[in-house]
Amino acid sequence: MCKSKRSEDFLLLDKYLRGDKSAGEELFGSIYPIVRKYVFSQTNADIYLGENDKEDIIADAMMRAIEKQHLFDGSSKFSTFVIGFSKNIIFEKRKKSTNQSAKIVSLEAALHFENVNFF
Repeated sequence: MCKSKRSEDFLLLDKYLRGDKSAGEELFGSIYPIVRKYVFSQTNADIYLGENDKEDIIADAMMRAIEKQHLFDGSSKFSTFVIGFSKNIIFEKRKKSTNQSAKIVSLEAALHFENVNFF
């Protein structure tokens, strides 16, 4: 019987959570390039996100995956599970950036309005 990648991911995660650091290194080392490729491809046009920000997204997604590991049942690849968190984090950062941009535009408009001489 051949093990699927999904069940291997599930077993590695279980071993990691039980304290086997090498299982965690194997699991996260194998999914890092996949998650990195996804994050960088999805944020390529986001000029407000630098490379460090993108790496932070990856790290945050992996941490969320560990925190929510009870939701991972092994029916998909662990990389897919982590990418789901990455997608949410990217959305959160875009929303935050949009809100900050709107505040900056409002402030600039207010300052410009105050400098207008009506007389």
